[in-house]
Parts: sequence; structure tokens; C-alpha cells
Amino acid sequence: MQEFSIHKLFNYPQKTQSLLRMLKGEMDTDYPISVEFSLTNECNFGCIWCSDALLRKNHRGSMRREVIYSTISDLAKGGTKGIVLEGGGEPVLHPLFKETIQFIKKNQMAAGLITNGSIFDYKEYVQDFEWIRVSLDVSNEEQMDSLKRKNYFSIVMKNIEDIGVACAQSNQTILGISYIVTNKNTEGLEEMVVRLKNLNASYIQIKPVVDHKELSLPEEKYDFLYLKKYETEDFKVYLEPLKENILENNNNLPCVAHSLSTVIAANGHVYLCGRLNADPLWPPIGNVNDESFYDIWNGPKRREQMLQMLNVEECKKRCPSCRMTKFNLALDHIRSNQLNLKKIHTKTPNFI
Repeated sequence: MQEFSIHKLFNYPQKTQSLLRMLKGEMDTDYPISVEFSLTNECNFGCIWCSDALLRKNHRGSMRREVIYSTISDLAKGGTKGIVLEGGGEPVLHPLFKETIQFIKKNQMAAGLITNGSIFDYKEYVQDFEWIRVSLDVSNEEQMDSLKRKNYFSIVMKNIEDIGVACAQSNQTILGISYIVTNKNTEGLEEMVVRLKNLNASYIQIKPVVDHKELSLPEEKYDFLYLKKYETEDFKVYLEPLKENILENNNNLPCVAHSLSTVIAANGHVYLCGRLNADPLWPPIGNVNDESFYDIWNGPKRREQMLQMLNVEECKKRCPSCRMTKFNLALDHIRSNQLNLKKIHTKTPNFI
């Protein structure tokens, strides 16, 4: 089972071929496989590494009901498979959070949730998610107080336990844990892995901190292979992001993988790339408050930025470390006939 594998791309041969044609300058009009959907920019935490802090500062507020409904309907008609409710801010804080879950289900799309775990009042909706991922990132109260600026540690751990029980009861929803490692939160990590394994979590994903070099671990400290000994058939420890997510400059390749997903911010802005949304040289390609997602996705601003991303020199100058780089590498290998297009088994097939 591969929940974070580049090979998930091979489950979408039509999209893969469309991406390969993009390398020749042809517009990919197929909708993204999954969309990162920010309901709100409000957050009750203050994580010191937050990559959305500037976005949240410049664009306060939450998405309106009519925009939520029209955009989800548009995405469903266009063939998007999954919607991730995430930040901006903490999605559970949005007053229409539960209503949005039901509307995604009504439109026969899969839903995923990225949450800080501080609120769990949606037990009856757990079965409507394909997966729920809690951004934990700490192993004790002191770390949460200093790194996330809220001492909700006991609350979050109790909520993880309760979400785990609800996921087990649903027998279909996956509970995952995300852990951004820094030079301030490795103490107690092993004990936390054991604890999460016993709380019905399906996996923990260990990720590097980005955009904050002062918090990065020395390279020799990135050896967490010892955590693999706690893996079982039902609990996985994903370490691949520690290498894949730190590649910068898109590994000196043109970027077409941005078309696999896109970001719709709480203020309606649509960004071609979620890693460049704070770069003034990469403005939003449109706003769903003003026009449909269809018109934005097929519009001139997206075409212009798509062509920019095909310029390797532009990627070298602009691209920070990015999870999409691994997909660009995979597509480059496919083009060179070095990878076999073989479907894989996954419990989260509707998300990249």
C-alpha cells in the first residue's frame, strides 16, 4: 500500500499523458486530480514554521457559502476526484465546515482533511472522509507551547485517540499523523511513534521543515530509519519526504506537475502553485469570487504561468523545496522510458 508514492500518478494514465504533452507546450485542460481547498485563514495556533503565515496576515477571512457550493460543483463536473479541506487556517473553525463535508459527498467526490487536531466535534462525519491527517509536530507539552504557541497537547492527543476510534469504526477512513521535524522537536519522537501506533493511526509521515533554515536539522541528523522497526501491516512510518521534499529549484527540470493539484485560498484566489503563493512574481491566476474555476483553469493567466514553469531557468530561480518535484522527476523518467506505468493499491486513490 502506497499512500505517498509517486506511483499514484500511474493510476491516472490520461492525466499523465496530458502532462507529458505539456512538456511540448500544449495546454493541459484536464482538471487537477485533487484540490487544496482553504475554507478559512483563521487559525487558533501560531506554529513558528507556518508557511501560510504571510498569506494569513495579508488575507484574513473565510470563504462564503455560495462560493463554496459553486466551486465544489464546478470541480465535480470537471472531473476532480478529491478535495482536501486544509489551511490557510484551521478548516474546522469555519462555521460551514460540516455542511461543506456533506456537499462534497453530495457531489460524489472524496474528501480529505488536514487539521491541527485541536477540535473534534464532527464524529458523525468521519466516515465521509477518505482520510484525516493531524499535523501534530510535537511530542510533549513543552514543545507545543514553544513551537505551536498553544498548550493544547493533552486536548490534541485525546482528539487523536477519539478520531482513531471513529476511523476504526468507519472501517474506511484513514487516520494519519504529520510530523515536521526541526532542531527543536526530535526529543520524545520515538515514544510518540509508539503511542500513535496504539491509537489506531495508520501512519506517521516525517517531513522536513521548509522556508526556515534556522530550524533545520543538520543533514546527518535526518537518519530516522530506526523508527521503521515499529511498522506493521496496519501502521507505516513514511520517511521519504525527508529526501523528496527538500529538493530545490525543481531539480533543474521544467514543472508540469503543478497541474496535478491546485490551491484555492479562503479569499477565493486560485494559485497555480501552492509553494509560490507568497511570491509577488507569481500572482493568483484568478479568483472564484469573480469567475468560475473552469474559466480560470482554461484562461490566459494560467496559460501564461504554465509556459513560465516550462522554462527551466525560471524554475531554477524561483522554485523552493517542493513536494511536486518528485512527480516532475517521475514524468522525466517516464519520458525517458525508465519507469513502468503500473497501477498500485492505495486506500487514498483520489488524492495526489
